[in-house]
Amino acid sequence: YPRADFKGAITNIQSVNFSKNGKYPVTAHGNLTLHGVTKAITVPGTIEVAGNKIIAKAKFTLLLSDFNIHADRIAKKVAIQFNCTYQ
Repeated sequence: YPRADFKGAITNIQSVNFSKNGKYPVTAHGNLTLHGVTKAITVPGTIEVAGNKIIAKAKFTLLLSDFNIHADRIAKKVAIQFNCTYQ
């Protein structure tokens, strides 16, 4: 299982003013597939408009057991951080 896939959308994209610099709270909802298991997730994040750049960020935590990963000796949860810049 070398990868994870997320397919979803930002549910409140209309709240982002792409013509004005600023930081806007957003929520993404979709399906995350990890270790062969697909789960619906909702993730809070931000979109920052800064000149000619759009920066999307999100941080969230996953329980490994939700994806049939049993590594209790190592960790029960993992923190995911997403940073993406569009230019």
